[in-house]
This record gives sequence, structure tokens and C-alpha cells, in this order.
Amino acid sequence: MRNRFFLALVLAAGSAGLFGQGRDARTYDQVAMTTNKTVADLFLLCPRIIRAGRGGGTDSEIAFSKEGDKVDAAGKGFQFRKSLLATGKSEGNVVVTSALVDLKNAYIQIDGTDDSDHGFSLVFVYFDRADGSHIPALTYDYWGLGMHTSRHRFFDVHGSTWKEISDEQLFSPITEKPLIPFAGTGDASNTEWMLVLPQYGTTVRFSPARANTAPLADSNKEENTSSYLAVLSHFALECAWDTARARFKDPVPALADKSDVRPKATAADVFTVLPLPFESDMGLDTGARRAARDEWKSGAGVSSFFYWRMDIEKGNGYVALRNLGQYHGLPLFAVVAEFGAPDHSYAFFLVAYHADSGLAETVATPEVDIREFYKAARQAKMPKALTDGDHQLQHGVDSDKEGFMIALDEAHDQEVMDYEPDYALRFIWDGASSTFVRNEEPLKRE
Repeated sequence: MRNRFFLALVLAAGSAGLFGQGRDARTYDQVAMTTNKTVADLFLLCPRIIRAGRGGGTDSEIAFSKEGDKVDAAGKGFQFRKSLLATGKSEGNVVVTSALVDLKNAYIQIDGTDDSDHGFSLVFVYFDRADGSHIPALTYDYWGLGMHTSRHRFFDVHGSTWKEISDEQLFSPITEKPLIPFAGTGDASNTEWMLVLPQYGTTVRFSPARANTAPLADSNKEENTSSYLAVLSHFALECAWDTARARFKDPVPALADKSDVRPKATAADVFTVLPLPFESDMGLDTGARRAARDEWKSGAGVSSFFYWRMDIEKGNGYVALRNLGQYHGLPLFAVVAEFGAPDHSYAFFLVAYHADSGLAETVATPEVDIREFYKAARQAKMPKALTDGDHQLQHGVDSDKEGFMIALDEAHDQEVMDYEPDYALRFIWDGASSTFVRNEEPLKRE
């Protein structure tokens, strides 16, 4: 399943004429007796893809039989599958709007609508075993009644017997755990993983999706699961096929959309692929990010720094990034984000950018003690409420200064207002020692 090669109605050299006028002229027995079966042959022989009637009438849709079901695999089922490989109305009332048969990459994709005009997309592929036999697989996505349903199947084929293979036999557990270094932790209890069969390569992808589409009764859980899913939606899990073991390798993290990955990424490039808090509130869809990146790079913006501010008519918020240096061979960025409506929200984090994949790995931020913001002579006089309490820290990055700054929030913290700090702290990354150097920056008082 490699290399680009398209074929829709006429298949390939050696197979020409199998689809007269876009329709395969062979019988079931002729296809079954083919020695080196193509993906089209396996699709035609798959007894699980059937036409199902509804309401006792002629209405029909694509369905999938279960093991033990009595199906006419060589008769009506065969004719129905054959009709799905050409555009137009199938043997039932399913309408095929596009049918792609890519023999070289062992890939079939059929898109269309059922009799209720609900959309569907059926993908059919196979994976090789070391002995030359195949494991066919399919995904079926259906959009109807305001819902998106996704199913997948893998099959072990012996002669005319197609036996389903469970996910447990093919995959290690698919969870959010491999993504935690990039997405952070969160509540994934309402997240499921939908299988995607790519056209090229022998790797499958799992994309995160909402498991229970109805709003959760617990409002806090609803908010927590939805916000974490919004972060996870930037990512996918990829599993490479292991031919020798006839199963997939452990899942590895990947970006859901790799189109903005840059081998030599500037701060503006990282902005386009970085999962950000409250991004939906700030209108930071893909188009908005790309436009901001292009505007910055076409202007006087430096490559190590990026700044974006919301349209003031839409709200109050900004995002700033600063390249701090090299972290174990990876570019290290500090990210500051702020959003002011309906409540003030603030975030600061450090990420190491994997230029080959576009993944941004979360790096631990240095811990600070509140005493560090005061001169030694004043530390002994600090109020107990100040030393014992939790206090908001403010972070900042600059286009013309290295590192990032941390300061106490003098505007909103009453204890800090009553005992003004002497310093802000600037942290500069020392790649040679893999540590941050802390510098005191005296605060100017009027």
C-alpha cells in the first residue's frame, strides 16, 4: 500500500476488461479461483458486506453480516458488492457518488448516500502476512440523524470462510497515554478512538472522538472531558503493521494534520501546530493560525519570536512564543496565552518541538519560591500570609530579550500589593548544562 496510483473504472494492466463500462464482468467462481487476488477481488468476495432492506420494502443500505448469518455471498451479495465499485445507483437504492480502486496500494474507497440521503464512506484494504496470505480490513463511516457512526472490521480468510479478528489480537490498548507528553493529562473517559485506514503505507491511524454524544449529566465532567478532547483532537495515534507477527506495533503519537509541519520551524510555524488552551474561544482555527503565521513571516517579525492578538471587537486575548534554545537537541519554546472573556484565563508552558513530526513535547517549568522575588533583608520580614499562601505568577516573553520572565501578580493579589516585591525573575536556558539560569530583574518603582 505505497506509491500514488489512481484507478477508478479501468483497473490495471492484466486486469483491463474486468470492469466493462465500470462493471466487473466475472462471475463469483471466476473471482474466487483467481490465484493472486487483488484488493478488488477480496472486496467482491467479502461475504460480510451486504445489502440490508428496511421496513419490508425496497429501501436499502450497506450493512455488515455477523458470523453465522445466512447470506447469499455468491449471488445477490456478490452482485451488490460489484455494483458498489461503479458510480451511480447500486443494486439497491444506495447511490455511489465516487468509487476509487487503487490496486497498487491495495485500497478501495466508496462514498455515497443511502436511500435517506445519509452519507457514508466505505474503505477496504488488506495487510500481508509473512506467508503471503492477507488480512482484509474495512472501515465504515455513516452520517445520519445528526450523528457520525464509525465501525471497523478485520478478517482472517481461509477459502470462503471469513472470520473476524478482534482488536485485542491485532493491537495493544489504544488510549491517550502515548499522547500525554504532548497533550498533557486530562479526563478521557468520554473519548473513543476511531480507526482510519490510509491509502498509502502500511500504518493505520486512530483519531479521538466523543464517545457519548449526549451532554453528560455531571456538568463538571462534561466540561473536563470536552476540553481535554479539544486538545486531543490535534493528535492521532499511528500503528505500523508488523508482517512477521501479523499484528500492529504499539501506537505512537502523531499530528492529526501534518500539512503545517516545518523541518526548520520558526516560532510562527510552531504556532500553527501547537495545541492551545481556550483556542476555540479565541477563534484559532487552522485558517486563522496560518493567516497569522504568514502575516508575521512576511513582515518584520523575528524567527525566534511570535506574537498574535485577537481582534479587539471579538475579544481580549493573545498568544506569544519565544525560542529559548536547544533542549536535548530539540528547539525549546516558551508559550504564553491569555484570554479575557467571559473570565480571565491564563496559561504558560514550555514545549520541545519535534521538527520531524510537528509534535510539541511538554517540558517541566522551573519551580520558584516566593522569597526569590524579595531582597535578602526583606525576606525575614515577609508576612506569614504571603509565605504560606498560593499566589498567581505572571509570565512573559519578549522579542528582544532571551528567555522568559516570571513576576508576582501585583495587580490582583492583595498580599503582594501590601508587600511589594523587589524583583521579577528572568530564566535563560543553558543548553550545555540543560538548566535554567535565573537572573534577578529589579522592579522600577515610581
